[in-house]
Order: sequence, then structure tokens, then C-alpha cells
Amino acid sequence: MPLPAKELWRRIRKEITGQAESRQIAILHRYLADWPMDFKGAYQVQRAKLEDLLADLERVQAVKRRGSRADPFYVKRSGAAQIALAGLTNSGKSALVAALTAAPTEIGDYPFTTQVPIPGMVEVKGVPLQLVDTPAVVEGLAQGEGPGRPLLQLFRVANGLALVVDLARDPLPQMGVLLAELWAGSIEPYPGRLPIVVKPKGTGRVEIRSAIELGKEREELIRRALREAEISAAQVWVRGQFEAEDIELQLEAGACKPTLIVGAKNDEPGAAEHFAQLCAAYPLYPAVDVNFLDEIHFPELRGMLFDLLGLMRIYRAGEDGTPEGEPTPMPLGSTVADLAEGIDRRLAEALTGAKIWGPSAQFAGQLVGPAHTLAEGDAVLLRTG
Repeated sequence: MPLPAKELWRRIRKEITGQAESRQIAILHRYLADWPMDFKGAYQVQRAKLEDLLADLERVQAVKRRGSRADPFYVKRSGAAQIALAGLTNSGKSALVAALTAAPTEIGDYPFTTQVPIPGMVEVKGVPLQLVDTPAVVEGLAQGEGPGRPLLQLFRVANGLALVVDLARDPLPQMGVLLAELWAGSIEPYPGRLPIVVKPKGTGRVEIRSAIELGKEREELIRRALREAEISAAQVWVRGQFEAEDIELQLEAGACKPTLIVGAKNDEPGAAEHFAQLCAAYPLYPAVDVNFLDEIHFPELRGMLFDLLGLMRIYRAGEDGTPEGEPTPMPLGSTVADLAEGIDRRLAEALTGAKIWGPSAQFAGQLVGPAHTLAEGDAVLLRTG
């Protein structure tokens, strides 16, 4: 009697988690070679997911062998996080990246102007973020049409997605194509910031970081979901209120990405009505409308990009608590130990605690231990020895 498809998928994920890419490839080849061709329904879906994952792993490995720039769809991550823009042809992606960054994008009123991804940097709240202009999404992308799987892989590895919709046209068919192709590529666009992030590890234990008061009941909900998925080691960041479905979605989806919607060309006739339709049809997604002449709503968009990523700004402090230098972006829920680890591993090994000025401190200059949870705007003086 074969395992249920859902259970089989979990077993495979557990087996490849923490393994080197070459080992993951070997494991997937073994499963696919033994996969009975008469398996139907959910098993066909799982086989397709395995084939997609195998293709992505083999492509990445080939790129590493040839050198990172051999693949025009490989974009080296820069800054605190990477957000990829997805949209149909002439949706306004290139104009948006050009307006927000100094990237040398090509803007034209003809289809498929952008042929390869073009990254650019934008500073938001003192933190550099990377925006990536991408070739147009087309129907059948997941089956190899247009840019095909390389574009889906770019979306899969980005930290977040911005779906760009042309408000001069009916927005609902555009959103339909975008969502359908992402889902077909095993990418789950999550409306807004992820309230909880689960990253399974090969070894170790379950480590939970929380930006909110978690409580025993909510912590047990996390641990029970991981046990049911047969995951014994993971890093978990809680960024807000969550449900069991949010955990299951991350464990079962190929890639769960925080996502917002940008309605472009809001100065065109009918744009206001189209944006209202868009918001009514997709009320859970953060959405903003912009144009590229007066750049209206650009400050709002920048703030939404930062909030989408679940980051906070932490400052290094002097002995008097005065912030020094640029902020260090950290995931919400990070601890003093996480900050030290992000700065230098040797510093983390010698860490004994910290002095804190800011929202997470009960009073200015509070002495705390390495497990103390930080908050947005904290100034931290790390202590060693």
C-alpha cells in the first residue's frame, strides 16, 4: 500500500533538507526512477513538483560550475533583501525600477522590452533593498513558454514579490495569469508579510524567535505542526498573529513568498476604477497605485516594500547609548545573539550580553542576556568577556 501523496512529499522533503545540492539531486533521481507511472491524482502533482525541483537544482549546479554570470537569469543578491517584480508585458515594471533605483532598465512601449533580469538598489529607512526588473510573465510560463523555468526560479529565490499590474487595462485578467503561473511553478504568493517563517534544518533542534508575546499554547501549536511534518530541527521566526494554516502552507508549498500589488499608470483614463476593482477582488494583499510622472504614492510604496520583508533596524551603540553608523537590518524576532552572529561569528562566540536603549528595554541602558529579543529602533552595545 503506497504512502499517501502528502505524506510521501513530507518524507522526501525531510530526506533532502540540509543535504548538499549534489546529494539532493541524487535523492530526487532515485525517487523519480522508482515512481510508478500508474499513480494518478495527487501523486501526479507530487511527481511534477519533484521534477520542477530537480530541474531547478540541476540548473543551479550547472551555473555554479560555469560561473555565476554564465546564466543571465542568475541575479546575485545585494543589500538586505531581494524583491522581484512580476508582471505581464508592458505592465510598467521597468519604469518602476528605473524610478525607484538607478538601474539601467530599458523602457519601451513595445512588448517584451526586458529580456533579462535587471537589478537596482533602493534605500528605504536607511536600509538598502534590491529590486529586480524581470522579463514578462506569459501564459504557459511553468510549461516552458517565454522565459520559462529560469524566471520562476528567480521568483522562487527572491525574498519577496511585487505583482505589477497595468491600470490602463483590465487588472483582473492580468492578476489571473500572474497567480496561475506562480501556482503552477509551486510558488505561493502570500498576501503581505509572512506572520511566521519556518526554515527546516538538517540537524539540531527547534529554535523559536518571536516578536510578539507567544504563550505556551501558540508555541505548542508550532511544535505540534512540526512534529506532524516529522521535522525535528528548524528555525522559526514569529512576526505576528498566525494560524496553523500559515505553518502548513510553508511546509507544503514549494516556496511561500510575501507579496504586494503595485497598480502602475494611475494617471491613465479609468485607472481609479480599475484599482478599486483590483482591491475589491484581492482585499488581503497590500496594494498601492503609482505613476511615473509625479511619482505619487512612491513614499508609501517604499514603506510597504520594507514592511513586506519583516525586517527591523537595529543600531550599534556607544557607551552612552548613542546610535553609531548605519542600521543593521534584522528579521523581526531576532535576539542579541542573532545580532552578534550576523556581525561576526567570533563576536557571537565571545558574547556575554548587551546594554540596550530603545523600545525593547525596560529602562535606558538595561543589561540583558544573549537571548533578549530586540525591537525596531533598538541601540545595542554588545558585551564580551
